[in-house]
Amino acid sequence: MTKRFLIISLLSCLTFSSLSYAEEKNESKETLKIKEKKEMSDDKLLGKWNQLVGHLKESWGNLTDQDLEKVKGKRDQLIGLIQEKYGETKEMIEEKINILLDKLNK
Repeated sequence: MTKRFLIISLLSCLTFSSLSYAEEKNESKETLKIKEKKEMSDDKLLGKWNQLVGHLKESWGNLTDQDLEKVKGKRDQLIGLIQEKYGETKEMIEEKINILLDKLNK
């Protein structure tokens, strides 16, 4: 009876360990996909930066040339700057930026 209990305990530990590794691996893949998507988005932002500046000023009029030069093409810094000046949520700002980028790509 003790031997059987030990085997069952060992098997359940191995199963749990395998599941944890699989979950971790899937999470890593998802994290990598998100990172790649963000990098592509950052590249797109930087590539269209000069065109985007005018649209950013139209959407958020309190952004100065100095502000925009400081964050030049850096999405996270741009979002932080807009949050600081306007108090908008990160999600709202990202959505507006994506809409502006989509307009430039048409």
